Amino acid sequence: SMFPTKALLSGWGGNDVTGNIDQGLTSPALASQPAFPPFKFEPRRTRIDWRLLHGVDINNIVRDVDLDVLEKVVSIIAFGDIEAEDTRHLTELNFLKVFRLAQLIIEYLLYVQDCLQSTNGYLQQHRSQQEKYISAARLRVRELEAGFKTAKRELRHARKTVKTFETMAVMGKL
Repeated sequence: SMFPTKALLSGWGGNDVTGNIDQGLTSPALASQPAFPPFKFEPRRTRIDWRLLHGVDINNIVRDVDLDVLEKVVSIIAFGDIEAEDTRHLTELNFLKVFRLAQLIIEYLLYVQDCLQSTNGYLQQHRSQQEKYISAARLRVRELEAGFKTAKRELRHARKTVKTFETMAVMGKL
């Protein structure tokens, strides 16, 4: 699919993600953003499927917010070689339809861009919160380890004291 569709966009926001204290404590630093190759314009390489475009009802797309139909025509609009077309197909009605479809595609892509920016902001904030949580959890683990070592030392000392008292009791010195 050419568009990040409803499934991608509906999975964000409002979901409270909680994790166990162990999550991330032993894992390496959080992954950095993926690197994308620089953008470049692709050559127009496909023929425009005028039959498909004639079958598209723009009013239905707008009324029903029919993204599936928009997805079917996006590659035709984006990569169709208009300069290689037979001039008989380049009528005013065809131009208006292609232009209107391009407007709908651009409008939807701007909407998706806004959704992705909002999602990115949410994820960055969530990541920051998780990093603080992990940092606090690591600090708590260090505190507990220090307390454990102290308790272990005290237990060894107490065992030696008990052993000394037992030895003294056996010898009758108590």
